[in-house]
Formats: sequence, structure tokens, C-alpha cells
Amino acid sequence: EDVNYRDLDDDGDGIDTPNEDADTDGDPTNDDTDNDGTPDYLDPTNDLLDVIDDMVATETNTPLTIDILDNDMGIPENGTLTVTNPENGIIVINDGGTPDDPSDDTVTYTPNTDFEGTDSFDYTVCDAQGNCDTATVTIEVGTAPELDAVDDMASTEMDTPVDVDVLSNDSGIPDIDTLTVGNPSDGTVVINDGGTPDDPNDDTVTYTPNDGFVGSDSFEYTICDAFGNCDTATVTVTVGTPVSVIVAVDDDYSGTSIDGTEGGLVSNANVFDNDTLNGESLNPDDVIFTVTATEALNINPDGTIEVVPGTTEGTYTIEYSICEIANPSNCDTAIVTIQVSVAEEDSILVNQMVTPNGDGKNDFLFIKGVRNARNNSLKIFNRWGVAVYEGRDYNNQNNVFVGKSKGRSTVSEGEYLPSGIYFYIFEYQNGNSKNNTESGYIYVSK
Repeated sequence: EDVNYRDLDDDGDGIDTPNEDADTDGDPTNDDTDNDGTPDYLDPTNDLLDVIDDMVATETNTPLTIDILDNDMGIPENGTLTVTNPENGIIVINDGGTPDDPSDDTVTYTPNTDFEGTDSFDYTVCDAQGNCDTATVTIEVGTAPELDAVDDMASTEMDTPVDVDVLSNDSGIPDIDTLTVGNPSDGTVVINDGGTPDDPNDDTVTYTPNDGFVGSDSFEYTICDAFGNCDTATVTVTVGTPVSVIVAVDDDYSGTSIDGTEGGLVSNANVFDNDTLNGESLNPDDVIFTVTATEALNINPDGTIEVVPGTTEGTYTIEYSICEIANPSNCDTAIVTIQVSVAEEDSILVNQMVTPNGDGKNDFLFIKGVRNARNNSLKIFNRWGVAVYEGRDYNNQNNVFVGKSKGRSTVSEGEYLPSGIYFYIFEYQNGNSKNNTESGYIYVSK
């Protein structure tokens, strides 16, 4: 008799009985209890049996047939399917006429009369070798919502993914349903399920354009609920070139006053210092600079600010704009504020040097406070007492002494005077119409 370790417990009852005939075929050796033609000791263990939870829905007072094994793996053709009783309904197994073959089985769930809400039951699948696995079926019972998926639009830069909350404008999204997406022509789409694969309420999608693609792309998404209702919408994505950002920042220099009588550059002030291009400090060579000078102010191409001589006391503003040379439509505008003061009305100060060489410094005789000197006249004499210059309404602008003769008989009018020391007399009236005289020496050097 062929008795060995394989035959000690052929019927699997835990008792070592060498002469057991578990399959009742008259031969206690090499039992084949599942009648598959292979002795039990050669049957493989079904390590692949894996049943997976299901989520479904039905309307109130409506039975639902569920193919619970559809998403499971390793379902045997010889085994059993058993179910537990749900709290709010009943379950019937439909064995397809093959009671020992669960692979074609379905179940029918019938909710209790007028019940609405969530119900559940467990089912267990076992194979002939006694391997089993259990899963849970959750049923949502109620009225099917009206599902409405609405088209969406999104935008992104070239080579830059964008997250789209496609469900944010949709309605009727239940807790048990599915979200699927189609493939765009010029990119890819990935669903982010938020860790809840059967609940799309928290789902978003990430669209990634193909490398270098610029233009319009689109894809469809479909939302389906557990009742089998579905709706589809389209997402249109505009992919553009990277956006360059230019920022011109307003400047307020009102805390530092400049004398409007003399005018000139505002100290420690440059409008470009706080402007940026793409988040970096602005290089003036990268922009088109535009400004319209006012009667009081002007901004130089290097960003420095200049006050026109003779500007009255007060607060002044000037506007400028910068546009990116590489993208002329990328522009921004800012406003500069300057505080101008003036010298006291009776404060007249005649500069003591004239060097008319065109260097922009002392090219003419500057008289501080001249704008407050009404009905003024200026006379300049050489060391022999000969008048070399006479003028009225001196204004530091277009009526000034630039070192040239104006009336001397020994030097032609319009010629530069010899270098040397000269004496001046400046007569004027102040705001109270009081006559005043300022006199002294100046040095002229060409």
C-alpha cells in the first residue's frame, strides 16, 4: 500500500489517519477531493485570491444586482461564496446554476422599504483548498442626484504644469463615483485622487504641456456616480510663453527738500533704484524709458531727478514709464514726488566765480534768490572802473552774465573778458518794494 506523508491527513480534519479515503473513491491514497484530476497534495495553494471592496448605489425601494467579483482576482471555479446580512436590506446570491463555481456568481441587494442612507455587507470567497478572503460592499440608497459637469478653462506657461480643480464648478457630485480623463493632444493629464480613489469630491487633475509647446490644448473629463449616471465636460488650457514682469515703483523724496531757487539734481535719488524686471534689480539698458518733463521737474535717462531753477516752493510730481526692450508691451508706470523749498525772500547771494568753459559748472554768474529780486539790475566793472557788463531783470536762465563783454570800448561786445577780478553791483527790490544793493568781487577765468 502506497502510504506516505502525503496520506496522513488527506481529508484535512487535523487527524493523521493513513487509511482515510477523503474522496470516497475506494482508494485511501492520493485523494482528489476537488475532482480536478490532480491529487490534493499536488494542488497549488491559491495565493492569488484577492477580493476587493465595492461601492455601489441604488434608488429608494429599488433592488440592485451587483457583480461583486468583477474587480476581484484569483476567483476559483471550484469554491464557495458566502455573504453576511446587511442591516437595512437583504442579500440573495445568484449562483448562475453552478453552486460549486463562484466565478459566475452575482448578488442582488434589496433595501428595506423606504430606507435611505448607507448600508453594507461582507462577502467571503473560499477555494477548494480552504483559502479564503473577505471584502465589504457599501451601498448608497436614495435618490440619484442630477449630475452636471461644466466646461473649464486654465492657463499656464510653456513647460509648466498646472493643477485644475475641474469639479469646483460642477454640481451633483456624490461621495461614491468615478472621475476619468481623456488624453490631450499636446500634453498629459494625471488625476490626483486625494487618497480617496472612490470619492472624486477632492480630486484635481494636473495638466503638463509637452516640451516647448505653446498654444491651446484641451481634454475631456467624465464624472459618473454609483447610480450609473455620467456627464462629460471639456477643459481648455492655454499655454503661453513665460511672462516677463516689470515693476516701476513710486518714489517719494518729499522728506528731502531741494532749493528751488538754485534747482539742480536731487541728492541721493534715482528712480531706477527700486524698480525690478522679473524680480531682479532693473538694468536701465534693458528698458525703454519715457518721461514728459514738467515746468518744475525732469528725470534724466540715467534715473537722476532734476529740479528746474526758479521753481517755487511746494510739492511736485512727475510720472515716468519703463518698457522692456525685449517685450515692448511689458510696461509699468510710476510717480515721483519731490519737495521744493526756496530761499528766504531777502536772501541774495552772488556767486564769486565765473568759468565759462562749457563744463556745466559756474558757466554763468549764479545769483541765489534772484527770483525774489524784482526790478533788478547788474553792473560789472573791471579794475579800472570801466563797465564791462550791464543788464536788467537778471534771472539765472536766459538773461545772465557768461563772462562776455557787454559795452566795454576796448573789448568788442560778445568777446570773452580777460581772466581777472571784477567788481559787481546788484540792485533790486524785495517783496516789500524796499531798494537793496549787493556788491562785491567776482573772479572770471576762461
